[in-house]
Amino acid sequence: MHMLRSWYIYKRPRWMRWEFMPTWLFYIPLSPMFLYLMIRGRHPAWFTAVNPKWYLGGFVGEPKIEIQETFQDNENLFPKTLFLPKKTTLEQAIPMIHEFMQKYKLQYPVMFKPNVGEKGNGIIKIKEPSQWQKILKQPLQADFLVQEFIDLPCELGVFVIRNPETQKPYIFSITHKTILFVIGDGKHTLRELIEIHPRARLMRKFFFDKHTEKLNNIIPENEIYEIGDLGNHCKGALFEDGNQYNTPALYDFVCAVCEKNPHFHYGRIDIKMDSLTHPTKFKLIEVNGTTSESTNMYDPKYTLLDAYRISFKHWKAQADIARYNIKNGIRPMPFFKTLKLIFQHL
Repeated sequence: MHMLRSWYIYKRPRWMRWEFMPTWLFYIPLSPMFLYLMIRGRHPAWFTAVNPKWYLGGFVGEPKIEIQETFQDNENLFPKTLFLPKKTTLEQAIPMIHEFMQKYKLQYPVMFKPNVGEKGNGIIKIKEPSQWQKILKQPLQADFLVQEFIDLPCELGVFVIRNPETQKPYIFSITHKTILFVIGDGKHTLRELIEIHPRARLMRKFFFDKHTEKLNNIIPENEIYEIGDLGNHCKGALFEDGNQYNTPALYDFVCAVCEKNPHFHYGRIDIKMDSLTHPTKFKLIEVNGTTSESTNMYDPKYTLLDAYRISFKHWKAQADIARYNIKNGIRPMPFFKTLKLIFQHL
């Protein structure tokens, strides 16, 4: 039985892993659940009343910069951020980026991400100035952010549910995010190391496309070569249940973040820290709203039914928050207006 479980978690092929299902396919069986949530939340657009100061409650299309600004002391809470509006050209952006980095004494790498986006889409780690020439060869087609890169070794996604009456936060789940790497042996090429890596092989096409120019390079013996660079599941990071890292220090940090925004009741906060078990340094990377997933469900040990169970549990809490807020005067967005805005972002 132990061998079978070990094979199921670590060695089963990609087609047997629900975590790689298309998002739309994963959520289709849960569609009847939305009727239940409408009833439980007392409104067809209940989710817009959960985090009432955010666009659609953080359901879709929420600008990252606007979410940051709803937190007190946001300049110190979040990474240093530069806003680049739509249609910004290379000639306009370069001096803005240079001045921004000088002001805050930043060094490369920095992060480049869309102001509106999800699941890591469009995020690029800029490792050297020459990359701007390629990225900004055309005027920006949307608003983007340039952000300080937080160089701390550990990254967690902490799903927070906050009682709107007591304002006390509860950590629903913790996800430990691991950036994938291979270790060279002086014999195999990068392509071959990816092929034999138990996790990387499942996303070989993504990693082959990402490292096209170096696939045939032999990686020196004992060299650690990072093949991923972002803590996003769709970008190759490994997500594992990290509830064992729910330390008093982490909870205190979560409470401090929540105190900066009395209207934040539900979502996932992405954090970097210096240690998993004895953390002393924390930095908030991003806050996500009502469509946040409890990403610990992507742990390879969890089945599809486990993922549905986890989702159902935190969605019920979301509807309960909405019901309380509506009862106490928070007005949700009209349903048809909500639908129109959602379809504009699809």
